[in-house]
Amino acid sequence: MKKLKIGIVGLGNLGNAVLSVFKACPQIKIVALFSRHTKEKQINGVPVYAPESAILFKNKIDLMVLCSGSQNQMLKDAPFFAEHFNTINTFDNHKKIKQQFKILDAIGKKYGTFNLMACGWDPGVFSVFRAYFSLFCQHFAVFYGKGTSLGHTNAVKKIKGVLDAVAITKPNPCALKQAKQGFAPHGNLLMREVFVATSGNNKTIKNKIINMPHYFKGQNTNVHFVSSEKLNQVKSLAHKGEIIGFNSSLSEETYNLKFKTTSNPFATAKILLAHSLRLLFLKQKYGAGAYTPLHFSMQDLIDKAIFKEI
Repeated sequence: MKKLKIGIVGLGNLGNAVLSVFKACPQIKIVALFSRHTKEKQINGVPVYAPESAILFKNKIDLMVLCSGSQNQMLKDAPFFAEHFNTINTFDNHKKIKQQFKILDAIGKKYGTFNLMACGWDPGVFSVFRAYFSLFCQHFAVFYGKGTSLGHTNAVKKIKGVLDAVAITKPNPCALKQAKQGFAPHGNLLMREVFVATSGNNKTIKNKIINMPHYFKGQNTNVHFVSSEKLNQVKSLAHKGEIIGFNSSLSEETYNLKFKTTSNPFATAKILLAHSLRLLFLKQKYGAGAYTPLHFSMQDLIDKAIFKEI
């Protein structure tokens, strides 16, 4: 069987999880890793290069798995790699997804590449469930946590003077109670607890966090400055989410769907793997351009033999 040749861009929590999960799959060959932040020449037997060297691998890699941060780097990486490779990413800036989709769709159609974006557990798998809920619920509310948000954590780490950080998301208990009772919740559905170890001006750093567009601005955010030791005690890769659907009539029941994982990056990596393994089929069926998990049916993604057991 011909193996799918993979390149991985970015070696943070997600990139390392992708490396581990994809390397264990016999249908995949990881050709190269691309990172701006490591001096290692090789990791787990896979050579490491600067991202600028990726062009040397054109026609030698079937799919680039983009694991860079959504706040800024992914906005640059996704269009660049989409000109030369098929790509898949977990872009999680909800307010910029439509804008990014248009850019990648135009590039894909121009250069003949297939670009699957926003393909994590949320946005991604949870987006699909929300679409299903909309078929039989007039309203739904989505709650996240308690758990670590990789995208928000990465965004805080990029601030000058931040040594390390973790951004924890929790449901707003009042809003959660309202939704479970069948009422449309008021105010913010989420609360952010950000723990930061710094070497800079804490007042300036806090101001940058709480006013960060698309991540913390306008949200219920508490910033805690702690020691590196305390921060390590807070760290966890676990996360969870819940969709609550309800209708206008209070006589009708509410509907709950929960997702829980002990490792956000490993769960995301496995979702990426499931879609990556169907890359060639999806590209042949749907053609070049940009796509999200909402564009595909379940039958597109799983072996038809499995339907015999469902």
